[in-house]
Amino acid sequence: MWSGTIGAHPDSAGYRRRADWVFTNRRGGVSQGEFESLNLAAHVGDDDSVVAENRQQLGEMLGSPPASLAFIDAEHGHNVYRITEHSLQPEGKCDGLVTKSADIALVALAADCTPIVLADTKNAVVGVVHCGWRGVVAGIVPATIEAMLDLGAECASMAAIIGPAICQDCYQVDSECADQLMAVVPDSAHRHSDGRWYADVSGAACGLLERAGIGVTRIEECTYTNPDLYSYRRDGRTGRQGAAIVLRSMSVAP
Repeated sequence: MWSGTIGAHPDSAGYRRRADWVFTNRRGGVSQGEFESLNLAAHVGDDDSVVAENRQQLGEMLGSPPASLAFIDAEHGHNVYRITEHSLQPEGKCDGLVTKSADIALVALAADCTPIVLADTKNAVVGVVHCGWRGVVAGIVPATIEAMLDLGAECASMAAIIGPAICQDCYQVDSECADQLMAVVPDSAHRHSDGRWYADVSGAACGLLERAGIGVTRIEECTYTNPDLYSYRRDGRTGRQGAAIVLRSMSVAP
């Protein structure tokens, strides 16, 4: 598991805002078999009550007070939804969530695709992205950035963290996929000496974020080669790890 905090900016009301984030691995939960053990996905065939217990653990990982959880129901497109305390779940399938509400954790699930958390604590806006190669082509990264800007965020004060995903040496794709990716980010695919194409989705996402002027940190872990991470391409039937971010507001001591 990887976790941390972005920012601690004071506001005019005497509060400091921060964003707590976590990228889970597959360890520490209660799922069994091919889903062992911290599977957070309810759509992969795992027991619903077990997934609910794993999700409760995720909320606890994010600290106190316990965060409400809002999950992306991914479709590999460009839809982004705003989450509020009055609307805790997206209206439909999407690949991006944003919010200005504190104590609501935005969660993306993945098992090879690239998860991204974003925060502008100066302006109290956070977001999360699920990004596969189709998402890169569809424009999910700029769409999520734009949704955050609509809530008052600024690219200059945003920070992004890219979580574990399948790496460019393990993600073989066909030439059509490579061509579509490179039309968006030119160096996001490469051809090996054997003629096969390989894609760097995390690198493409990083390029799009940096193109927008956003500072980026990457967690350089490959889901395909690391047995502590779920990988759909490696295992087929498997669980999903999570990427979560929650906005916190805390009073400043006088």
